[in-house]
Amino acid sequence: MLLKSLNITNQNRTIRNISFKKGLNLIISSTDSPHQHMSNSVGKTTAIRVLDFCLGAKTKNIYSNPESRDEINPFIFHYLKTNEVTANLSLQYDNGSILNLERTFMAKKHDRFDLVDGIPCQNTKSYREALKFFLFPDAGQELDLRLLTPMMIRHTTEITHALPYLMQTESSKAPASAYQFLFGFQEELSRENGFGEQLNFFNAIFSEYMQKFYGEDISLKYDSDNAKFRLSDNAYGVGCGMRKGIIAIFNLAYIDFVREKRLPCPRFAAQDNLENLDINKLCTLLELANKLDGQYILTLLGSRAEQIDKSLIDGNVVLDLSESNQFFRI
Repeated sequence: MLLKSLNITNQNRTIRNISFKKGLNLIISSTDSPHQHMSNSVGKTTAIRVLDFCLGAKTKNIYSNPESRDEINPFIFHYLKTNEVTANLSLQYDNGSILNLERTFMAKKHDRFDLVDGIPCQNTKSYREALKFFLFPDAGQELDLRLLTPMMIRHTTEITHALPYLMQTESSKAPASAYQFLFGFQEELSRENGFGEQLNFFNAIFSEYMQKFYGEDISLKYDSDNAKFRLSDNAYGVGCGMRKGIIAIFNLAYIDFVREKRLPCPRFAAQDNLENLDINKLCTLLELANKLDGQYILTLLGSRAEQIDKSLIDGNVVLDLSESNQFFRI
């Protein structure tokens, strides 16, 4: 399953329409002024959060700081409170059929139901349950949707602390059962060496990517004593930018893994906050992402995009934001 389009409307008036493609999808924020830092506030992170909202995240994530929930953006909060703003996300199955999702920000206030494939959902819980059926049809009842979606959406600075789990969830931890499902384990992992057949297959893909990106093998391991997954020891003790890069490469490897194993899981990942990644590493990441039989959505400052070969930028920008063209056009 891939992303097809994201449409934002205000009382049925389209204010934003984004079409996605295979490979690299860039969301760029530029600036209209000589004060380059202003390009940090035009809505590139909001775009990723809206994708996450369509995948069951809370409305509050759109207008609040994920690291300080009491810190809100008053302009976005007021806009969503006083306007009937709806996000429509279309996803496409490999057979060509379409799954349509519709969520209204602050739906209760506007007396609106969220929709999953046309099915009305009375609250966030029922929306998540319905969506899980379509996104992860083989997931058991014990696995909440929000334990699985962080493999696809990464949009907080908490990512710098996420290596032990590689997924941020609303509880900041991902149980081993979530990984076992996402990696399609059909039998219990070997207690002897922590690897199953599926994990070995993934690590072959992951290691090849890491050699191209980092020049070193890094693998995913299962810690049977603590019943959780972690990366090999050489992934730790590196800088913040490199940690984010490793997680980005993990995402690419997982997308390839899902395709090769034909798992019933989405083949896209969206990531924010890679600005402090070394420019050469960033170029390598973009080159690898552009060859995916899947989708990698990345936010990028315009000043960083200017340092990258135009061949990697041209044709891959799906959204270009600026002070005069902010995400919600407020």
